[in-house]
Amino acid sequence: LDLNADASSSWGNSSRQVERRLQAAAAAPVIKCPMVGLIVGLSIKSLPWGWTKFYEAPYSSATVTANIRPRAGDCLLWGASKENPPVTLAIAAFGNRKKVENDVPLWDNEVYWYTEYGSSAGFSATGDVVTEPGDTGLYDCRGRLSWLLNGQGGYRAGCTDELDNSNQWRKLVFYGPAGVFCSRSVCFANQILNTEGQINYCRGSVCTPDECCQPARQCTVEVCALGFLLKQKPPPYCATAFCQEVECCEKAPKCTAPVCGIGYFLKPEDE
Repeated sequence: LDLNADASSSWGNSSRQVERRLQAAAAAPVIKCPMVGLIVGLSIKSLPWGWTKFYEAPYSSATVTANIRPRAGDCLLWGASKENPPVTLAIAAFGNRKKVENDVPLWDNEVYWYTEYGSSAGFSATGDVVTEPGDTGLYDCRGRLSWLLNGQGGYRAGCTDELDNSNQWRKLVFYGPAGVFCSRSVCFANQILNTEGQINYCRGSVCTPDECCQPARQCTVEVCALGFLLKQKPPPYCATAFCQEVECCEKAPKCTAPVCGIGYFLKPEDE
């Protein structure tokens, strides 16, 4: 029996499996989830149309991979709440569901996701995960969530760790469609995209003008600087929240001698 050959074969198979999973993750379609990066204090009621809760349990409850993999939806969300019933997620992140469920640690949606069987699953805003078996990383603790996969429950929610026996903290998993976002096409002719207090995503299956748009302004003579006049035919509405001289004004013509009739001469420029 050649133990070295068996070990080499096992390592090779494992390496090929990881390579195939990486290729599958890279080939997954580009999906824009409702929000990007680490999210703190997310109201569950604010989740957009089509989002469904897949799993909820206290941190003291044992976690298995089937609990955290909805197997449906474009995106998923992992989060933790200290409330019962949960109203706000103290920490959460959205990710491309197919990529996150692919077993390969990776960056997606500006968050580092990992699932290590027999150890833990979670995400980190920095990527330097230390699974012992939950993520014990100290740097930027507020950006870490970790749930044990060794027959125990949750482990950490942000900077609060050793929560595997906690009945107060709760694990939550949601799934849903990709985000729907504001665009200029949503607005009417007399509106422009809202530039102040822009929402992260639209709540319904389509965006509405009320969510995305604000009244457009019209050119006035006050926009024009000295030496410029309001255009004879300015645009019906300005393109941005503030009208610009270039779209509203034109250079005022200068007086020339041919303008003056018989018995008149050109005024000096300083008059």
